[in-house]
Amino acid sequence: MHRFRSCVVPVLPLANEPPKQRFSCHKKEAKKNPEKLQKKEPKKLYIDQRYDWTIRHTFEITDEFGEDVYLVKGSFMKIPKSFYIQNTQKQNVAEVVEKLISAMPVYFLRVGDVEVAKIKKTFTLLKPEFLISGPGLKVRGNVLGSNFEILKDDKVVGKFNKNILGYGDHYVIEITDDQYELVVIGMVLAIDYINHKKGKDGGRRPR
Repeated sequence: MHRFRSCVVPVLPLANEPPKQRFSCHKKEAKKNPEKLQKKEPKKLYIDQRYDWTIRHTFEITDEFGEDVYLVKGSFMKIPKSFYIQNTQKQNVAEVVEKLISAMPVYFLRVGDVEVAKIKKTFTLLKPEFLISGPGLKVRGNVLGSNFEILKDDKVVGKFNKNILGYGDHYVIEITDDQYELVVIGMVLAIDYINHKKGKDGGRRPR
């Protein structure tokens, strides 16, 4: 016995009477698969690959149209090392600060006045790893190769991959959850800087 999809057929109006209902098969499909309609592309931010931790301590993070979204200002000849993330109004919205005395590299990430994560590089029996101390935060992937995901409560909220370039010669930071945008940016900066300091990043970027 054949089954037919039930759809509401429009009722033809009488004279001077507005239509009562439109054809609604697509509405029923939308109710069955709401995630299909709500799914959106991740937000992409870009960093010029020519930035150099040893020379340039200030660089821009832009959107897909090349417009500045954030300015990263790193301290120069200052202890402890710190990076300030500023919005387009030149206001500090987040900062990454190095722990002054530590056997291994440790950085604190603050968003506003709240410390949201501690990023620490450590060694295991097999290879170096990054330990993330923060409520529900962790990284997954090849962190030493700068190809990793950032998770919050086991949900991916951001990605960074230096092996894939965006427009021109820019690295791409993908934001999959807007409320953790500054957390993702701060963690990417801290991990990339630690990799650079330990020579895991191949030194200076190509120009």
